[in-house]
Amino acid sequence: MKHSMLALALAAGAFGSSAQAQQLSFSGGATLTSNYISDGITQTQGDPAFQPWIEVESNGFYGGLWFSNVDFADSRDRLETDLYFGYRGETMGGLSYDLGYARYFYNRSGDAGGEFLVSLGADMADGFSLGTDLAYDPDEQDLTASIGLGFTSFQGISVSGEVGRSQPNSNNFWNVGVGYDITDYLGVDLRYHDTNTTAGIVNLSGTVTFDLLR
Repeated sequence: MKHSMLALALAAGAFGSSAQAQQLSFSGGATLTSNYISDGITQTQGDPAFQPWIEVESNGFYGGLWFSNVDFADSRDRLETDLYFGYRGETMGGLSYDLGYARYFYNRSGDAGGEFLVSLGADMADGFSLGTDLAYDPDEQDLTASIGLGFTSFQGISVSGEVGRSQPNSNNFWNVGVGYDITDYLGVDLRYHDTNTTAGIVNLSGTVTFDLLR
């Protein structure tokens, strides 16, 4: 998954706006995308991906599973499975936060390590949102930081963008796109991704979400 959750949040204009649940809840969803992109780089060699997920939450504590098909030129891996957990909430001043950890597994190579994740978000005036995200892999000593800005109109249309950098591989990435909420549970997003090391990618995705128990 490596940072694709942030990309989905940016596409939806969410920026960590989820509130604490007061009781046990189960939710799920799936994304169908023309290209699985992480930090501006394709994980499917330009092919489409199907990405279902399921999550349980109680009083801000959450855990879940996220899946996607993958296709790497130097690997026989075809399925990625991510196990993640953490705590999310919102301060009295309206600052939302998400502290978590994600572990990444592949069907051939197995455990591929994990990352500590920190996300902060704030709603500003006139429909604007600001968010920042940090991911640190202690095994690889890899740090990725990004910041995003979004705008959501009352018609369900959102415009958002993100810029970020990964170290020590010096990968600079950015994206900009527009999303539309067809219903409260169904949305689409059209986005352009680019990096300083790869060619730009135009990506179209659709996401459905649902509450299993709340």
